[in-house]
Amino acid sequence: MVPSILSSVSKSDRTKITVRIASGQEREDFDGFVKGSRYGTILQSWAWGDVKSRFGWRPVRVIITRGENMVGAASLLYRRASGIGPGILYAPRGPVVDYSDREVFQAFVLASRRLAGELNAAFLKIDPEVPVEDHMTNSLFCMHGLRRREDQNVFGGIQPRVTWRVPLDGSLDDIFGRFSKNTRYRIRSAEKKGVRIREGNRDDLETFYELLYETGRRDGFHIRSFKYFEALWEFLAPPGHMKLFMAEYEGQVLAGILPSVFGRGGWGLYAATSNLHRNVGANYPLMWTGLKWAKSRGCEFFDFGGIPVKVEEGSSAYGLYQFKKGFGGSRMEFIGEYDLILSPVAYSVWNSLLKTQAQCRYAGRRVIEYARGLIRRPVA
Repeated sequence: MVPSILSSVSKSDRTKITVRIASGQEREDFDGFVKGSRYGTILQSWAWGDVKSRFGWRPVRVIITRGENMVGAASLLYRRASGIGPGILYAPRGPVVDYSDREVFQAFVLASRRLAGELNAAFLKIDPEVPVEDHMTNSLFCMHGLRRREDQNVFGGIQPRVTWRVPLDGSLDDIFGRFSKNTRYRIRSAEKKGVRIREGNRDDLETFYELLYETGRRDGFHIRSFKYFEALWEFLAPPGHMKLFMAEYEGQVLAGILPSVFGRGGWGLYAATSNLHRNVGANYPLMWTGLKWAKSRGCEFFDFGGIPVKVEEGSSAYGLYQFKKGFGGSRMEFIGEYDLILSPVAYSVWNSLLKTQAQCRYAGRRVIEYARGLIRRPVA
C-alpha cells in the first residue's frame, strides 16, 4: 500500500515542504492549482487521469505544500507491461510546479523516487510544457539525475515536442485578422457555399469516429479504439472540458473536431475530415469555431497540436503544418522528455519498447497492426 505522505522536508512548520497523495475530496483544489499555473494542461487534470484509468494506467495525484499553501501538483500515471517486471511512472506534461523553486522540485523528485519504489517502477518520465530556451530548468533536471531523451519520432516523443500555438488576445476580429489571407478566404468561401457548423452531442460521437477512422486510413496513422473516445466524452464533456463540433454540407457530415479547454489554454485533441467534397474546405470554419469556443471560455491561447520537429516541404506532414500556420500564431518548442532511471536493466527494455511504439505511431496502419501483434502497446 502506497503511503499518503511521500516526503516531508522541514526547516520550520512555515517552510515545511510536504508531498502527499491527494484524496478524492481534493479534486477541485488539485484542478484549481493546475488551471492557475502557467504549466498547467488538460493532461494534468484530474479527469485525464480518469480517462487513462480505463486503459491500463493507474493515476496517482500528488499535492505539494509549503506550510499550508499548495505549491505544486502532479498527476502521475503508472503502468506495467507483461513480461518486463517493473513498470513506468509518467507525468504527462507535468509536474505542475514553479521550476525556479528548486526546493519544491527537489521534494517532487524525492517523493517520486519513493512512489516508484512502492509501485516497482523502473523509471519516472516527465515532459512539462517548459520552453526549450529555459536552460536553467534543463540544468535543474540534470542536477537531480534526470536524463534527457533523444527524439523518438518526427514529433519528438510521447507528447509532441513542437506544437503550433495561436494567441487568443484581443477581439474575435483581431484574431481573425491575424489569419493568413488564404485562411480568411477559405473560411468565408466555405460559409458561402453552405457549410454549417453545429455542436455535436454524445449521439454524434460514432459519426465522428467513423470520420476519424477514414482520416487515419487516408493519412496513414493509428486510430485508438472507440472505447477511448467514449471515455473522453464521459470524463471531459460533462465538466465542460471538451466539446464536439461538426461541419455539414448538403446534408452530409464532412468534418469534426474535439477541442478541449482547461485553465489558460485550449487544445485541439482530435480532428477528422471526410474524403467527400474536400474542395469546399469545411475544416476551415470548423477550426475557427473551435478557436472561438476557447476564446469564450477565457483561454489565452489555442494549441493546434504537434508539428514535426523539422518541417520539410513536400513531406507528408507539410500540408497539415501549412493549414495550422494559416491561423496565425507561432511554433512552440518544449524542453522534451526527461527520465529518472531507477532500474537500468528494466529501463533498457522499456526504452526499446517505447522506441518501437513511437516509430510505429506515425507509420502506416498495416505496420502498426503488425507491431501490435508483436508487442503489447505500452502507452495509450
